[in-house]
Amino acid sequence: VSNPIVFRKSGGGANPLITAGPGTGDMDAIFAVNGCDAVTFDGFSIQENEENTDDITRMEWGFALLKASGTDGSQNITIRNCAITLNRENAWTKGIYSNNHTSQETTPLSVTTASGANSFLKIYNNTITNAYTGIYIKGFADVAPFDFYDQNNEIGKDGPNIITSIGGGDQVPYGIYAISQNNLKVANNTITSTMAGSTTVYGILMTNSGNASYDLYGNSVSIQYTSSDGYNASFYPIYCDMGAGGTSNVANIFNNTVTGCTYPTIISATFYALYLYNLGVTANVYENIISNNIVGFFHDEASGPIRYLSCQKVSTVSGPLVVHDNIVTGNARYNIEPGNGATTMINISGSGTTLHAYNNTISDNVITSAGAANIFYVIFSDASGKYVYDNTISNISESNGSVVGIYN
Repeated sequence: VSNPIVFRKSGGGANPLITAGPGTGDMDAIFAVNGCDAVTFDGFSIQENEENTDDITRMEWGFALLKASGTDGSQNITIRNCAITLNRENAWTKGIYSNNHTSQETTPLSVTTASGANSFLKIYNNTITNAYTGIYIKGFADVAPFDFYDQNNEIGKDGPNIITSIGGGDQVPYGIYAISQNNLKVANNTITSTMAGSTTVYGILMTNSGNASYDLYGNSVSIQYTSSDGYNASFYPIYCDMGAGGTSNVANIFNNTVTGCTYPTIISATFYALYLYNLGVTANVYENIISNNIVGFFHDEASGPIRYLSCQKVSTVSGPLVVHDNIVTGNARYNIEPGNGATTMINISGSGTTLHAYNNTISDNVITSAGAANIFYVIFSDASGKYVYDNTISNISESNGSVVGIYN
């Protein structure tokens, strides 16, 4: 760390541009780091070569952070101020890719020491365009006590990553994907895309990380999705189920925005705007905004469930949950004729020592469904104190089924 390798442009002017050569298979990168530490890429552009016209010659990865072995990962890698442009016609493209394998094969490694993780990554102030997935980081699928997860990685903490034009085919796309991580920070990123496709879409997915602590804050997701399979292709702008089996972890989710998302062709698939499951022993969910998202339009039986903000706390050790100052406003589900889809504006469930849910605002939302409408729905058990207060609900319109204003 005290003697890093730094790739940085010299002087002013435009960033240097590096164009890919021809690929040879399904593990092609413009830059690859294999079991190296303390390397920084700062201030240049990389792009796919227009002469690479098929999935063999096209790049899979812009930057790839890989491993030499299960005891030699890539650590203290920084990627900042770079522009990455790939070709999402190759559904395996990822702008920035970190994974638990070598550069020779994708077989997962068995990590046995902390040095075998890809830890202390800093990825910020980058622009990623036309990659099927924007940023993908995957650690070792460790078991309790989870010591050999990737540790202390940061995506956007010191400056926003701008991710545009993801997905568009029959593989699941992600703006940001993170798995087997601890003390992860995903912050300040902006994800936008207009896409077709036939599969489930995730703007941000953070998953499968037992007892993990994390911060998820300041992100903005706005994706317009038209699917050819409105029955099965669900849409999750932000989905986080890190922290399963928590015994000591802390989860902080705040200042995220899901706005302007659309899914006109939905039928029985699911739309959850900000979905939080597992959370931590201690969990704080506050000042998030879910606004002006429109689901449905073309089908008269759009029966899939919609949840705008859903918090479910599941941990081995009980602890507090605080949900406050979140805003759900201006959202609408439209059907030609009312279907039977349930709509939940704010859902809080699970268990813990205490719940405080206050100063949340739900306003100006359109339901247009014969399914149940649950506006502020709280099912929280084992609490020595459950406090739901100073919340505002107004102007909920066009419900054609049962309505519950506040359930506690």
